[in-house]
Amino acid sequence: MLTLEKTSKFYIYIFLFAGVMSTYALFDERVGNFIIHSSDDDSLITQQLANFVHDCQLNYDLFFEQRLNHSVHIYLAASEEEYKKMNPPYLPEWSSGIAFTRQRIIILKPGLYYEPKRYRETIFHEIAHLYIAEIIEDGSLPLWINEGIAMYLSGKNISWQESITIGNALMSEKLFELGAIDSVIFFNSAQADLAYLESFLAVQFLITRHGEKSIPTIIRYFSTEIELQHQANGQCKNS
Repeated sequence: MLTLEKTSKFYIYIFLFAGVMSTYALFDERVGNFIIHSSDDDSLITQQLANFVHDCQLNYDLFFEQRLNHSVHIYLAASEEEYKKMNPPYLPEWSSGIAFTRQRIIILKPGLYYEPKRYRETIFHEIAHLYIAEIIEDGSLPLWINEGIAMYLSGKNISWQESITIGNALMSEKLFELGAIDSVIFFNSAQADLAYLESFLAVQFLITRHGEKSIPTIIRYFSTEIELQHQANGQCKNS
């Protein structure tokens, strides 16, 4: 579960992506300003996914006290191979979905519908990235808080195994610094799991201290602080 901002290479991916999507017939399901695309063979799955999207939009409109102002396209890949073709070549194997926030596109890996709970968690996670991007507009946000908030809002619960993973990393002093999590896309599966768990627990701590309703404020605060740091660094270089 990832989020990517706009890059100079993104338009190359979109060109390749369009070619992939034209190779099979599409079934479209509209939910508010979300349009879900899938192959005809997955039409029943798409309708199930639409229910998740509907619930998610209702919850997030109230939670963030704002709506997404543009259309969002969600693509359910027809196969693992299609999923790889739709995404950048450096996308890690462990990803189950990706949100291109500036382009308002979400791409989902197939097969998740065999686990409805996981499918729901994934779509809530990726759509959360879009709402976060809507709040910060052209600002930036540390990846750990972006992913941690998305995990929290998707209903993430720490399992016993994950508690053991965190405990072992703590005892062996192998926890990641939160800033290092910005490189999670290059982590292996075990490292990524630990990084996401740390992000979730850090955000959970902030929410415990300041409450759920503080999330939009926290997002704006971090975005503003990062922007001020960038401006200060730019001024130092020019002086």
